[in-house]
Amino acid sequence: MSTPQTEQRGAGDYRLDVTDFGPIAKASVDLRPLTVFIGPSNTGKSYLAILIYVLHKTLHHCFTTPRRAISTSPQFDRDVQEWARRVRLSSVMPEFPQSLNDKLRDRFEYLRGMEKRLLNEICRCFGLSEPVEIVRHQASTKQAHIGLSFGSEEPEIQYDVFLWRHSLPEGQIAIDGKRSSRLDPYAIAIQERQESAIREALFRDRSRDFSTEEIFFAILDYLARILLPPAFQDIYYLPASRSGIMDIDKALVRALIQNAATVGSRPSANTPMLSGGLADFLEHLVQMPVERPQQYGHAERLERDILQGAIRVERTVSDYNEFFYRPDEEGDIDLPLIRASSMISELAPVVLYLRYLVQPGDVLIIEEPESHLHPAMQAVFAQELARLARSGIRVVVTTHSEWLLDQFANLVRLSALPKDERKGIPGADVALRPEQFGAWLFKSEQRPGESVVEEIRVNPEAGGLLTGYGDIAEQLYNEWAEIGNRMTESGR
Repeated sequence: MSTPQTEQRGAGDYRLDVTDFGPIAKASVDLRPLTVFIGPSNTGKSYLAILIYVLHKTLHHCFTTPRRAISTSPQFDRDVQEWARRVRLSSVMPEFPQSLNDKLRDRFEYLRGMEKRLLNEICRCFGLSEPVEIVRHQASTKQAHIGLSFGSEEPEIQYDVFLWRHSLPEGQIAIDGKRSSRLDPYAIAIQERQESAIREALFRDRSRDFSTEEIFFAILDYLARILLPPAFQDIYYLPASRSGIMDIDKALVRALIQNAATVGSRPSANTPMLSGGLADFLEHLVQMPVERPQQYGHAERLERDILQGAIRVERTVSDYNEFFYRPDEEGDIDLPLIRASSMISELAPVVLYLRYLVQPGDVLIIEEPESHLHPAMQAVFAQELARLARSGIRVVVTTHSEWLLDQFANLVRLSALPKDERKGIPGADVALRPEQFGAWLFKSEQRPGESVVEEIRVNPEAGGLLTGYGDIAEQLYNEWAEIGNRMTESGR
């Protein structure tokens, strides 16, 4: 699997393999700059999208929280300190001592603290009291498997997570980390950048000596940014039905956030339940740093090309954000979002996230971006999603929209045309190379609660992506023709 190159490179790709997770019997998905999940309701699209959110947050926690002391020996201390001394004296970064190389490999093989955090995030984001509730009920093995593979042609690092129906020590979970024999921390450390840049990253402050632990974790973090991109990505999840969520009375928002997100235990009967992803979404809206707008231009394009107006935010004396829609950007009439159209309130969170939170290198998950959008605006929005992916923001979308998919397919096919021949074609400036786009179809199997996931590719002969929507169109046309035939036969 080759690493896609975006206009502004984001994080590297990785593969997610899942069996018997929620309604999903089997799935194998590559995370591309733009990844789309398609299929009927209740086939697991949201399950997989939320799982991506859970895994990113878990890995991020493992690498960004304070670390416990590592076990060392006098010989290991001498090896590392001697290496650091040589780094300061030499213009070429010396190879890692074998003991340091081994300890770095071991740390990637087993992420300490990941089990408990993953358990909590699964329960919180899926609204479970026990993580094993996520195991597919019909699973013959009575376990769910989650596999993460990072690397290129051969995975450099692979993690296998198992959730059992039956009780196990440490909370019914096991994590098995594997590494390829090619995993050489020193070789990986110098392959991406100039050695001088690595030296600077490890020893910015030359006014003091570094402890062995400081040196070790500086190198570990540097390698993790290359080998485990999700560990250092910020990820944002925008749920479906955003227009309804935006209408929640602001006086209740903080109480909902503080009390409703389930974290492994059942709330009281009087406490409203929210999944962790929805609670995070509301918290971002309440605490959005509106004093620091970003200058990437994505939000402004959505306002200009789709909303035809501006989304405004005011901080109230009660320390809440209030959101308004201004139909004329130059005017002074603001409509509360509750009085704006459902299209406005559905897209307002996307505009706000892009203006105040999401940056190149981040991951943005959007459930059903087509909601309440006219087909013409869905095509425009698809172009904007492609623009996000090309700018280095990794985008994951769940959708039922044929219009959205047709526009994505057109953008991929457009990349086969030389740039000077694209003039006048919508989306000419945001064409996607095939490796920048991935579409996965969720298909129901014969038994209820069982789906499989397979990749579908842009098919020039078929005119786009083979989603099965054409079968529905043909069925409806045949019904129309049958009704007409019977009317003719009856003389009507």
